[in-house]
Amino acid sequence: MKKNNIILFLLMTLPTLLLTSCLKDQEDLFEDSASARTVKYLEESKKVLMSSESGWVLNYYPDREQSYGGYAYTLKFTDETAVVGTEIADDITETIESTYVLKNEDGPVIMFDTYNDYMHFFATPHGSSGAGGYEAYDGDFIFLILNISEDQNTITLKGTRSGNIMYMHRLTEPGVDYLAQVLNVEENMPTNYKFTIDGEEVAVTLSNGRVKFSSETIDKETAYVYTNDGVEFYEPVAIGDEEMTGIMYVGEAAEVPARGCDIMLTPVFPPINEILVNNDWYFAYSLLSPYAQSYFDKAKAGSDAEGEEISVLTFTQYNGSFCVYFLSGKYSGTLAFDTEFIGEDQIKLTYNPSNNYNNGDWYYANAGYNNIVTVLENTFTIEADSKIRPTKLTLKDVNNAYNYFTVVANAVSNPFDN
Repeated sequence: MKKNNIILFLLMTLPTLLLTSCLKDQEDLFEDSASARTVKYLEESKKVLMSSESGWVLNYYPDREQSYGGYAYTLKFTDETAVVGTEIADDITETIESTYVLKNEDGPVIMFDTYNDYMHFFATPHGSSGAGGYEAYDGDFIFLILNISEDQNTITLKGTRSGNIMYMHRLTEPGVDYLAQVLNVEENMPTNYKFTIDGEEVAVTLSNGRVKFSSETIDKETAYVYTNDGVEFYEPVAIGDEEMTGIMYVGEAAEVPARGCDIMLTPVFPPINEILVNNDWYFAYSLLSPYAQSYFDKAKAGSDAEGEEISVLTFTQYNGSFCVYFLSGKYSGTLAFDTEFIGEDQIKLTYNPSNNYNNGDWYYANAGYNNIVTVLENTFTIEADSKIRPTKLTLKDVNNAYNYFTVVANAVSNPFDN
């Protein structure tokens, strides 16, 4: 009887055992097939990467919020290495070669696995705090390959750190020639435009990698990257029934076409004092006159006494006020000014503490930041390095020839070290 029970139990469980075995075989077969498919996909990806005689341009976006905008990179692949160029290089004719690998990490990825000053710049810490600090610029050097277009001219990537979607486009000219065209567009393309839609005028501003659309009913922005023929937005911007994906560069044309839609934009060249007030401008100690330096020194000493480093110091708009925004250690604040335009190239700044935010009042009263106000609370003549796309503004006190300074459009971290 006991023996018969054992046989009966085995007969009852045998179908389950067989089913489990079959499922396991099917799972193994599926896993093997998925793995084999990924290997094949990576092999095909390498062939595509190496197939471009002139290489590729990568529209690279660091930071998961795309705070810094995009940057043009060129890449030319061999079997094991990539030759990298970029618009951020001091000399765009210089490239850096390093290795890369294609591998399966929860999907097909391309990894630049040996250090490259260009490719790893936005992922490498450049200081203790502020932009590029210990967290770097939230940049990527490992990318998930999402798609290769049917014509094999576009590769869609996703940064594994930032999560940003980026595109590589096949180049039909040497990478250095493409980068030279990008820099030419950056230097000569207007940064302010307007257009009318449904009877409403919309202002468009390109500044520090972000494009802003503003009108009575529109307030939108996204990141952009310069290309060899204009700017391309990180994501389309919906304007009425239209979707704008960028702006073309057409020399000194009175009207320029948008990308992705039929909207035509008119370049606008605002007065230089408006450009100062409506954009971000960064201070650097080396660009202050000796007179101005002597006052800024006292603010630095105040932060030093608190065991803090001033990592950001910039003219900006904050809560509707023109101000100096600062970051001292982990504490931020603003020193606000009322503005009065005099003609198109002069401005009068008047300190207005009622519009200060965060820790502005404390640093003004206790850390010597009142000395910054002493330098700035004056009337200035403003000179720009370019009418079309100024990158430097020099402010000269009309009543004190010793008081002058230059502010720059490119972000400056740790201003007292620059």
